[in-house]
Amino acid sequence: MSIRHAIRRSLRAAARLAGAYRPRGALVLLYHSIADVASDPWALHVTPRHFAEHLEVLGRQCTVIPLRALPHASASLSGRAVAITFDDGYANNLEAAEQLKRRGMPATVFVSVGAAGQPLEFWWDELDRLLLEPGRLPPVLELTVNNKRRVWSLGSGIYEHGETSRHREWRGWEEADGPRQALYVALWNLLHDMPHDAREEIMTTVHTWGNRAREARPTHRTFSLEELGDLGRDGAIELGAHGVTHTSLASLSNSAQRGEIVESKRMLEKLVHRPVTTFAYPFGRDYNAATIELVRESGYTHACSGVAARVEPTVDPFQIPRVPVPDCDGARFAELLNEWFSTA
Repeated sequence: MSIRHAIRRSLRAAARLAGAYRPRGALVLLYHSIADVASDPWALHVTPRHFAEHLEVLGRQCTVIPLRALPHASASLSGRAVAITFDDGYANNLEAAEQLKRRGMPATVFVSVGAAGQPLEFWWDELDRLLLEPGRLPPVLELTVNNKRRVWSLGSGIYEHGETSRHREWRGWEEADGPRQALYVALWNLLHDMPHDAREEIMTTVHTWGNRAREARPTHRTFSLEELGDLGRDGAIELGAHGVTHTSLASLSNSAQRGEIVESKRMLEKLVHRPVTTFAYPFGRDYNAATIELVRESGYTHACSGVAARVEPTVDPFQIPRVPVPDCDGARFAELLNEWFSTA
């Protein structure tokens, strides 16, 4: 046997051995918006180009399965199993859905159904548009919340295009690197636990202060009712519930939680004329034991959290973990898949 032939045989054997010990199991990938944006404080957006590259990688390396096949698939499949999900209800998910359909890949789109058909953005996106896009704002914002006066200063109130570019990589969980970012985080924290009506009242006040109309950018708009009905009607893409108003469920009474959980199911089923059996907790981790029981009692069979972990065969079907996918190219995404399957 030649040395070259022996080396080739050894390499093939090593490849087979590596394949035999390749980490297996299942992952649920979490996307939100598929769009090019100038500012992304919570890393919710993946560019269309990168998303297409992700699908290329998944087609080569994984078996894409429906969410409802979990958790059993994590034990029964011989290779890497991946379920794809989207949260919130961004209209740009429509093009993503078309790409998935062309590849024969299933996915679940979780929709905050009360936002569908509205001419507004989600409140965290409205704050982004108001505070993190270039423009002039009054130098001081004053709000009275729960009889407590709050005051924030923006200095000159002017925000140039260069500043938007310079702060493009800033994320909301990092230390604020300017007064606009600090105000964004302060308002986000203030609004996060509020019920919908109280939150809307403050958002109206903030937009009046900023002298800005409440309108939706094409990159950030939500589904129209017609789009939502068309998306879920043929069953190729599953629609799941995500509450009515995308409110932190753990901050609500059991009665209010039940309303969000039950009504979102009813509204979606009326739109698509098929059962809605999956739920995703708004904000990923904002739920409690009562929330889980209410979801179970309401007729859902699966519910997803925002906890980043691999799906094990013993997973609670009402607390399925998901891995948030960052905006990255296909090569980096392939590296992340290896890490997630090994350590998630």
